[in-house]
Amino acid sequence: MAFHDAVDLDLTKPDLMGADGCIGDSQGSAGLVEPTSPIYTVMEPIYQANCDKINRADFFVLFAKFVVELSEPTNSIKLPFQYGRRETQDCSAGIGRDPDAQDGFEAIKQSFITQMGLSYTDAGKKPAMSYIPYPPQ
Repeated sequence: MAFHDAVDLDLTKPDLMGADGCIGDSQGSAGLVEPTSPIYTVMEPIYQANCDKINRADFFVLFAKFVVELSEPTNSIKLPFQYGRRETQDCSAGIGRDPDAQDGFEAIKQSFITQMGLSYTDAGKKPAMSYIPYPPQ
């Protein structure tokens, strides 16, 4: 979820989008936003129980942090976390920014190189969690 929330970051646009609690309903997020998806059946009830304490943007990143840490068998991964991401209510600016897997390398190039400003080396090496921007200081 955190990846799909953050992947619409575009440093060439004034709105940026990124890790803002918005999951678009584009082809790149197909299957994530349906009422029977784990987003609604597992994550949403947890979020609703805590939405007075955390916004959706921070929740998606915190959830991803826990998934990565708890799924590593030696319990040796500890990822930093910082609250303060801005939550976007209008997700329309991110339409068309999610990569389409059917577009192969061109989708990766567009999302990670052009929009996020990564080098080819960084785009190929870094795990998805490292692309999730921290909130401004």
